[in-house]
Amino acid sequence: MAEVNIWRDLSPEDVREFIQWALDNWKPNTPVNPVWHPVIRHTWSQLDASFETSKKQILADMEETLFTHREE
Repeated sequence: MAEVNIWRDLSPEDVREFIQWALDNWKPNTPVNPVWHPVIRHTWSQLDASFETSKKQILADMEETLFTHREE
C-alpha cells in the first residue's frame, strides 16, 4: 500500500520555522503527535536521542565523581 502524504511541502523558510517551533516546544519524553509534520517529528526524535545520550553521560560522570570522592 502506498503511503499517503497529508503534509504540505515546505519552503526552506518554512523548514526553519518548523524546526524552530520544535526546538522551542520540545520537552523530554513528550509523546510525538503522529499528525505533526515530519520535520517536527524528526527534530523531536533527534532532540530525544541527544537528551538520552546526554543524560547517560551526566549519570556516568556523576558516578565517576562519587567513586573518586569515596577513594579520597
